[in-house]
Amino acid sequence: MKISRKGIFIFVALLGFMVVISVYAGKEVFLKKFKFFLTERLENSTGKGLKIEKIGYTPLKGISFADVTVYENKTRVKSLFHAEHIYAKFPVIKFLKSRVLYLSLGLEGLKMGDARLNGNFGFSLKLPEKSDIRRSMLDSINDVWISGLSVKSNFFDIRKIEGNVSIDRKTIKSSGVNFIFNGEPCVLNLEIMDPYGDLSLDLKIDSQTFAVMLKADKKEEVYKITSCKGNLSLSTFDLTGEFKYLKGEPLLSLYGNASLDSKDVTALISGETGEKLKSLDLEGIFKSSLYFSGNVKHAFLCEIGVKSSSEYLKIRNYKFDNFSMDMRLKDGKLSIPLVNSYPYGGVLVLSATADITDKGVPYHVNCKLSNVNIAALLEDTELKGKGIKGFLSSELDAGGNYKNIDSMRGAGRLYIKDGNLGPMPLLTPLVGNIYGYLRGMLPELNRLDITKASADFLISDGKITSDNIMLKDDMIAISAAGYLGFDGSLNFDVENKFIEPEGGKSEDWRANLQNMIMQFGRMISKARLTGTVAKPKWKFEYLGGLQDILKGNLNKALKGIFE
Repeated sequence: MKISRKGIFIFVALLGFMVVISVYAGKEVFLKKFKFFLTERLENSTGKGLKIEKIGYTPLKGISFADVTVYENKTRVKSLFHAEHIYAKFPVIKFLKSRVLYLSLGLEGLKMGDARLNGNFGFSLKLPEKSDIRRSMLDSINDVWISGLSVKSNFFDIRKIEGNVSIDRKTIKSSGVNFIFNGEPCVLNLEIMDPYGDLSLDLKIDSQTFAVMLKADKKEEVYKITSCKGNLSLSTFDLTGEFKYLKGEPLLSLYGNASLDSKDVTALISGETGEKLKSLDLEGIFKSSLYFSGNVKHAFLCEIGVKSSSEYLKIRNYKFDNFSMDMRLKDGKLSIPLVNSYPYGGVLVLSATADITDKGVPYHVNCKLSNVNIAALLEDTELKGKGIKGFLSSELDAGGNYKNIDSMRGAGRLYIKDGNLGPMPLLTPLVGNIYGYLRGMLPELNRLDITKASADFLISDGKITSDNIMLKDDMIAISAAGYLGFDGSLNFDVENKFIEPEGGKSEDWRANLQNMIMQFGRMISKARLTGTVAKPKWKFEYLGGLQDILKGNLNKALKGIFE
């Protein structure tokens, strides 16, 4: 942006005069005229649209500009940023004497995209001589200082930016700008050689846990990123690329390799996204190849590709061996064509899509799980050591809006084979006061297992609903219908059926026991399961006689059956 000696002088003199008028005379008419003048001059000189709701004077802070919006152009359609307040303060007398403008700016509630800025910065600007009035603003600035500036977005949180940058025609240099990045104290060192010619950039950021080094050279308006390296705890990356302006838009391309520790990546991301990632308690180191290409002002619309693999991934308590993923983002559409892993001896295959340009983030996921060893899986849960076993297979096809879990709609099925599900807390009561009670008294019943389970289910309105849940052994069949709520609520109607032995009466212990349990089973009608997963509630319906039998002497009733 070009700046003239005469223009700077008139601009500063008017600001100074405005301060005097606003403080001592309080002329509202003058403030309105000055706002119109300032808006018109800045729009004409920059080509951007500008809207200032109010201009005034605040003691100790200086000239105040309230509700300031800068637009892409004079049509004032698309906003670049909005500030609740901007304060400008400078010593007018010092400027008139030395021809150097010392301008301090305070920002309150400045919003740019999803980023919010607050704090103070300033610069000293030398008024050009008559023979050099065409010098640019950058030519005229001598020093920039920053104090207490903070920048916060959904992905990062930078606070307490403090430091100075010196500027001349040969170098732009800072020996140390201090800031706190996501709670980590950092120091930035910067040196730009020949900023008006074949620019050469050398930047380094250091902290106790990570470091970033960037080297770039300018070649015909294109900034070649010759090296972008860094490390964070167990993570490293090595990238190259280029940066350029095309029709006023900043375009960046990067590609390379990285080894990323999931905990390191999670620690870098702040805000709501960061909190959700932290709640997953991710563990794993991913060997990745990646690329990024697009307009840095619209990161979600850029093209991003990542291919990653990890020998081991843990999400909360669940482990996924030999994990691999292919992820792509283009025009705001996220595509994960393949996730593959081998959890607990089984196989996981998953694909997913999402539209992150939509406020609700609509998504669709298709998942298939085969032959997962339930006993091994439960070793990582509170059901460890309960004797539950089997092999689980499942399918799911569902979609919804990420911002609203109750919007999820879909269908799936589940199947368990070669199992022993009787000891599961929610399943033991299904056989009521027969199987559960007798199992505690008769060791032989421990040789009887619910070995199979299956269900088709639908997902909608915050519930997982099924009308064909089935648990089976050759002696016991348990059917259920109802729903499990996303909030953990339960509502199931359950029916127990004890199966008569095939081929009539047999001396085999299993057949004798089967006959006995079948007789008791005829006294039970239905059961109802309510409450929550944490606190289930059972209600049984009896046809009569069963409670009396159970209260009696079962040893006499069953005398000789196992002899």
